[in-house]
Amino acid sequence: MLKRYFRYTLAVALFAASTTAEQEPHAPSTDENAKPDATAKAEANPAPQQAPEFTLEDQFRKSHTIEYPADKASIFVLADREGSKQVEAWIRAVYDKFQDRVNIRGIALLKGVPSALRPTIRYLFKKQVDYPVMLDWEGTVTESFAFKPGLACVFVVNIDGSIVLAEYGPAEGKRSERVLTSLLLASANAKKSGH
Repeated sequence: MLKRYFRYTLAVALFAASTTAEQEPHAPSTDENAKPDATAKAEANPAPQQAPEFTLEDQFRKSHTIEYPADKASIFVLADREGSKQVEAWIRAVYDKFQDRVNIRGIALLKGVPSALRPTIRYLFKKQVDYPVMLDWEGTVTESFAFKPGLACVFVVNIDGSIVLAEYGPAEGKRSERVLTSLLLASANAKKSGH
């Protein structure tokens, strides 16, 4: 019961944050079932070719510096309040297959959260999520990844920082297969290069 209360409180807090952040129409997945107009929107906002280098703190106040070359292939899962509903399935699927053989990086878009609410949001993340989630209070890192609101945004990144694949939406079907296959190849390439 307490866990449900914290989830509800986290959802309310993130809702407050998302109502003050800039809102864009929902972008589609790259699945074959996507509507034609949605596909055009996705193509109009392609993912960058290179992942950004940055430093963000997680909910435990640990600083994470992302630089390239990295020690191993990485997957970045970014989400706003609405997209956060899709994150757990991505993290679970990747961790079950790769465990610590790849870097699993979660980033929460919290742009627009008033400074006074930030300690509460950080506390709720600590209570709800065991793994580190980088907190992007300004939205600059998230925006540099070609973020799409309302969806889990998943990026497979080589050790040199090149983005191999970008997918948007829940971890299901061919979308999930593409991500896991791309991550397997990126991980194999990292091993070949001595990492």
